Amino acid sequence: MTYCKFNRFFPTKLTVRFSGGTIEGYQRDAHTYVKQYHIIKEGYVEETYNRKLVENYVEEIITDYRYRDIYTFDHNGNLISVKKFFGNNLEIGSWIYYKDENVDRRENKDIGYSFTLKDVLVYGKKNNIDFLKSGDIKKIQFGASNQKAWELTWNTGKLTGDGETYLFRKVILDGKSGKELASKEYLLNPLIR
Repeated sequence: MTYCKFNRFFPTKLTVRFSGGTIEGYQRDAHTYVKQYHIIKEGYVEETYNRKLVENYVEEIITDYRYRDIYTFDHNGNLISVKKFFGNNLEIGSWIYYKDENVDRRENKDIGYSFTLKDVLVYGKKNNIDFLKSGDIKKIQFGASNQKAWELTWNTGKLTGDGETYLFRKVILDGKSGKELASKEYLLNPLIR
């Protein structure tokens, strides 16, 4: 989906207020939710919508499969950037930055990861974890050589005898080959923080 201008006014079905503005959104289809909000200029408090206070408009397109595309527009509605994420904040794909409505630069968030996110998802399926539904994936620098690696964490679903503590697993995969560099299991009780 390509945008030139943010020229629609939020088709609201949900409105949530927060200190930086208002979040509105709607269900686009059975698998996609669209969240729209604006960010106000620093130092201001917005009691009602005031376009003069808007720094940026943001539209997040979120799928059931944990992919998010974030479109950021300036206060005039001109596209500033398109960013892609997976899960809780894993930066993926090609990020595009605009200036004067033209592509200014691109930033490839997958450089150095020839073992791709798609490969990581397949690894998860082979190990009985569907990262499209749960678990956490991060890109990290691993070891003394700071090699690019994937850090995968998930709840194994196994409970200890107390019935409240779960067994989690953390695996480190080489970002180039997918070779398992480290693996450990640990206990976590989500009720104790």
